[in-house]
Amino acid sequence: MVVMLEYIFHGLGIIFLIIMGIAVYVSTHIIHEQKRGKSYPLFWEKDLNEKLLEKEAEKFRKALKDDDEYS
Repeated sequence: MVVMLEYIFHGLGIIFLIIMGIAVYVSTHIIHEQKRGKSYPLFWEKDLNEKLLEKEAEKFRKALKDDDEYS
């Protein structure tokens, strides 16, 4: 029983350390953005940002094409 509790506590400790590591990473990332005055994507946002930028670019191209047809 005691050994089982030790495994549970070790597992919870590892999960806690991972969460705190992510918190430290995000806070230093925010400070870096504030110092630079620019927005940088977090490591899990890179693919998301590329997809969003591509969608916005496609909307812009479509709007330009529609404007050219009416001109």
